[in-house]
Amino acid sequence: MQIEALVFGQAGFLEEDLKDDFQEKLRKEYTFLRLKYNLKPVDRYLWKFLRLRPQNFPTLRLAQFSALVVKSSHLFSKVLEIKNSKGIFALFENLPVSSYWESHYRFGKDAEGVSVQLGNSSIDNILLNSVALSLFSYGKYTGSEDIRDRAVNLLETIPFESNQITKRFVEIGVKKGNADRSQALLHLKKSYCDLKKCLNCAVGTKIVNP
Repeated sequence: MQIEALVFGQAGFLEEDLKDDFQEKLRKEYTFLRLKYNLKPVDRYLWKFLRLRPQNFPTLRLAQFSALVVKSSHLFSKVLEIKNSKGIFALFENLPVSSYWESHYRFGKDAEGVSVQLGNSSIDNILLNSVALSLFSYGKYTGSEDIRDRAVNLLETIPFESNQITKRFVEIGVKKGNADRSQALLHLKKSYCDLKKCLNCAVGTKIVNP
């Protein structure tokens, strides 16, 4: 309750008019923490719900994040200790999300069939955009080639990231591979295609001078 109150309180969701008893309990807990630690919440309007599927609503994501904090204290240390991608993946499964969110996507609005656990694709995105980057950066900071290699190996086990940019590469015949390939394509697009550095790019020069 304390963790969830802290997360939702700092996110600004406890500043609005109360919708139900659960939100009221969170506010009471957050009020105590706010005074004790002199906390200041962010503005509620910064969170966007428009054009999002309910499964991706910020409220549900914050509830999942709260559960992750509860489940995985010293999370980064555990990531460093685990040597295989399956073990790291498991850190984000079976989160102890509050039962309240099994019937809500937002405070005070009942819903049916709410899946409170992170889906495989969501976990893959976390591993791709957070864990692998953090591992590689830490390995670079500490001078550990082993940790950097583990970050790259993690990318090699994550499925290819599908988005508007990578789809265009696939349409012209580039093989998908895994996340290391999709990340390379995104870097290629940003560092060469967008800047029109075709003649500085091995792919560009191959196209210009077949």
